[in-house]
Amino acid sequence: MELICKITDKDLLGTDCLSNAEPRYTARAVLKNDKGQYAVIYAKKFDHYSLPGGGIEDGEDRLEALRREVMEETGCTCEKIEEIGCIYENRAHCDYTQYSYYYFVKVGNDVKAQHFTDVEIQNKTEVQWHSLEKVIGLIFNQNSRSNQQKFLQARDVAALKKYVSKFADKAEKLALLSQIGWIFFDIGSTLVDETECYKARYTETVKDTDISYEEFENKVIEYSKQNKKGDHKAVKYFNLTLAKWRKELEELYPETEVVLKSLFERGYKLGIIANQSLGSEKRLEEWGILKYFDVVIASAEEGVAKPDKEIFFRALKKANCDPKNAVMVGDRLDNDIVPANEIGMKTIWIKQGLGGYATPQSLLEFPDHTVNDLTELCALFNV
Repeated sequence: MELICKITDKDLLGTDCLSNAEPRYTARAVLKNDKGQYAVIYAKKFDHYSLPGGGIEDGEDRLEALRREVMEETGCTCEKIEEIGCIYENRAHCDYTQYSYYYFVKVGNDVKAQHFTDVEIQNKTEVQWHSLEKVIGLIFNQNSRSNQQKFLQARDVAALKKYVSKFADKAEKLALLSQIGWIFFDIGSTLVDETECYKARYTETVKDTDISYEEFENKVIEYSKQNKKGDHKAVKYFNLTLAKWRKELEELYPETEVVLKSLFERGYKLGIIANQSLGSEKRLEEWGILKYFDVVIASAEEGVAKPDKEIFFRALKKANCDPKNAVMVGDRLDNDIVPANEIGMKTIWIKQGLGGYATPQSLLEFPDHTVNDLTELCALFNV
């Protein structure tokens, strides 16, 4: 099963230690019934919400454990099961490790009695059924007090984000973005195609060397797939000097203006949060798209650059917008997705340019939505 991400004490508690304990294995579910409702387990004693599931017992395989846990906690029979992915937890603070295997499970409306454990009964545990939007809100926004609750919440958040990208239908995705008033964009490899810039840079970088263009480009892609800055790592690997960036070769993606115009006319406020050299507004004007943006915040003018969260706060302040009512669209996990996630914005990862080769690994790298190009934004925002 695909590994969604690893969650460690460093992610949630800020410490670097790791545990070598033998792992525990669990099976968990994003559970949907015929009414389009999703199951969430509520422990009233702790005011804590989580997705259904539990430990895999001796002699059980994953699916056997999944069916048993679903029946015990919700009284439902699994009718259709599809893999979402696996999450690994390393809780060094309590010397504990765990693999949680998450599945998308469809169940019917023939519900039997639940069979909670004595501990679950003491915790005043109950199953609730809500829309996907409501379940995500309950799990994402709860105030986890203990370290254990923080890990439970983090793994369910990652699983639900992966579920949304793989299985959520159009109506559900629209509902998840229903509170968005502002859409902020990166520029490079998001609105602007930098393909020719990279080609020119690589050609000049390997000029008069015995390293071919293809060899250098392949090394760039190799590093990019490791979530590293591919071109900078490649020049270091080959002991070269990275050639100058030819900004004059930048050009809008063919769909950029059409998409911006559609979002603008739909009533969304649009903004820019980008690491750019001086003159960003002038370049946007020359491309004919400045008219769609109410806020343009660029690093050269602001004196602060992504991934510093300050540049995001400045944009939100200028827009007079709460983070929860804004979404960041960008190609870089490190510069766009992580800081926006940290401050509570929604995030859309657009898999273009070198950033598109990366793979989300940590909890904060997981976007709320993933698209392959700008045209897919139209479906997300129903334009």
